[in-house]
Amino acid sequence: ETVCLGEQVQLTANVAGATAWSWSNGSSGTNTIYVTPITLGSVEYTVDVTKDGCTSTLKKSITVVEKPTAAIDKVNSTASVCKAKDPATIVATGGTKYQLSGTSIGNNNGIFTVNPEVTTTYTILVYNANDCETPVTHQVEVKGVEEPTISGSTKVCQGGNTTLTSSMADTYEWKKGATVLGNTPSIDIKNVQATDNYTLTITKNGCTISKSFSVEVVPLPIDANIAGKDKV
Repeated sequence: ETVCLGEQVQLTANVAGATAWSWSNGSSGTNTIYVTPITLGSVEYTVDVTKDGCTSTLKKSITVVEKPTAAIDKVNSTASVCKAKDPATIVATGGTKYQLSGTSIGNNNGIFTVNPEVTTTYTILVYNANDCETPVTHQVEVKGVEEPTISGSTKVCQGGNTTLTSSMADTYEWKKGATVLGNTPSIDIKNVQATDNYTLTITKNGCTISKSFSVEVVPLPIDANIAGKDKV
């Protein structure tokens, strides 16, 4: 029998009618013991079994094999994401096959993609060629940074002005196309002549998120005529 290092093993001496048992690990009075081998290689356990006043010795050999030396590749694993359900990568090493605990998802390369809704600690089960298992854990923090809100007029009269405002960020960058308009929570847009999109890029808690805002220009009624008599 082969077991993984540190795993508990049940040993039972099945002798019908036996009345006494004396095990090599010091246990007695029971036909079943539980042992946890702590050395690699072959380990032998014996039990002296008494029946009808006669005693015989039974032997059981167990081969103890190593568990994998498992680890999380911190360099290539995602420590945090900005928003809920953003994808994160977890990379486990040290095995020949891997499984995301609590799921049926497994592979041979140790690379998993998860989409946490809140800060979550994931467990990867790492197996070696002996099918021994070592669990490793990795936490992915969800920072909860959402898209910025932008307030301002969505429509302005041609040649008019509007102010676009956002808040609750660490840094701001407003752009129209490739042109940077400002780096403050608010910008004033003056003499608007054409419908255009404005992009705000913020950083917050180390996250960078962008959002667009469209301002529609309403043409002035310069082609309108006033109906009425020319002379009165």
